[in-house]
Amino acid sequence: MDTDQASTRPTGDPATYEQTSRGIASIVLEGDVDTLDFTFVGLPKASMLAFTSAVEPLRIINQLAGRQIARWRLVTPDGAPLTFSSGLSMMAESPPRDLPRHTRLIVCSGTEPETSLSDAVTAMVRRAWRHGHIVGGICTGAYTLAEAGLLLGRRFTLHWENTDSFELRYPKLLSTRQLFAIDNNVMTCAGGTAATDMMLSVLNDRYGPIAASVVMEMCLHPAMRMPDEAQKASLAFTFGVRNARFLALIQDIENSENWFDTMDTLCEKHALSRRQIERLFKKYTGHSPQAYAKLRRLDHARLQLATTNMSVHEVAIACGFESARVFAVNFKKRFGITPTEYTATHRR
Repeated sequence: MDTDQASTRPTGDPATYEQTSRGIASIVLEGDVDTLDFTFVGLPKASMLAFTSAVEPLRIINQLAGRQIARWRLVTPDGAPLTFSSGLSMMAESPPRDLPRHTRLIVCSGTEPETSLSDAVTAMVRRAWRHGHIVGGICTGAYTLAEAGLLLGRRFTLHWENTDSFELRYPKLLSTRQLFAIDNNVMTCAGGTAATDMMLSVLNDRYGPIAASVVMEMCLHPAMRMPDEAQKASLAFTFGVRNARFLALIQDIENSENWFDTMDTLCEKHALSRRQIERLFKKYTGHSPQAYAKLRRLDHARLQLATTNMSVHEVAIACGFESARVFAVNFKKRFGITPTEYTATHRR
């Protein structure tokens, strides 16, 4: 496997590959410690950032300890190299006939999660679960866990970009929309650097807070974020404002359930006059409340066109446009392309 360390590739069990690199920083772990073992299953167009963000903390804990206390392997359904969404490829192995006894089986997915689903991987995950393994998903790996029937009644998450389309496909499953979630034997994260946060949590539980903190510093990770933290930046940060009244208004409009609130409803909910609301929006967004809400509806519609099988008409109605024609006019004005043209080039 392509990692930052020099590694040998002996014959036999791939878990025996040398995965301990040398460095200056170190930690002392007294006595015998249990080895962490991960089997990452890569699906086509997986997120390279999410995968490496999960692997690097494992490499670093080995480097700091000066011995191998974490092991990992990358497998694909057919043993072919894994091509990430970036277009770069990495060598992988065929899934072992029998998983190592204590390995955690983690599905790595990314863009186009529905088309990358694999019956073989779903069966592998279901079998691992039945044999008592911890299973998980990185980025959009939750799709495979859902197909395996392992998420009902459990806390789980996936990348915010794919959450709405996921919940349309699996209406009984609601994501927590948080950074990561570990619910008994199921662990999921939203992808990106949230994979590092999830791994730091695992290292903290296994080897203690000092070890996890040093790994965090080696990753140049600013903090060990809690699992229930939001995936997206706060609205205050996004808009660069601290006006509490404006932020409350924006929060309402960002919530799709409130897209169709009238001005009278907004005035009543926020105890503000129509004039006050209009002045706040003009000052901080340059738009009227109605115009800003329309922009957010169009942004959401574009995401639905790319990530679901909904028709242009269905998306138009779901996003509050009176007809597909009105929707198409507004869509082209915002994005310079019609919904039909966008679907043809972005939907797989």
